[in-house]
Amino acid sequence: MLEEKGIKDPKQLAEELAQEDAEQVAKEMQRTISSVRGMGAPIGVTEFGFPVYSSEPKVPAVSLSEQGLLVREALSMLLKKRKHLNLERAVYYRIQDQPGSKWWYHTGLLTDTRDQRPAWGTFVAGVAAE
Repeated sequence: MLEEKGIKDPKQLAEELAQEDAEQVAKEMQRTISSVRGMGAPIGVTEFGFPVYSSEPKVPAVSLSEQGLLVREALSMLLKKRKHLNLERAVYYRIQDQPGSKWWYHTGLLTDTRDQRPAWGTFVAGVAAE
């Protein structure tokens, strides 16, 4: 159904976007959101997160303070646009890190030993403000 409306399969889109720059990603996401919003269905944002470790050049790691800033900005943007986008939910990708060398194991707001990163407080405050 989505492909009939010119919306790419999410897996295909993710693969393509992983190879493009941030500006192009933003444009494609805006187009996709606009298309889906026109269908009247609620939108859920899943798996947003910011890795503090990455061994992959295409996925740069952020500092602990940058992770906190990015979490704050993402929550702020999602809350501001919630009604406009018919946003039903947003899910942070990984609350707690997992042992491993892949970047997606290191997007947590808690370390793998459950120590809080600065972004944890930002996330809790942002959710509580809702």
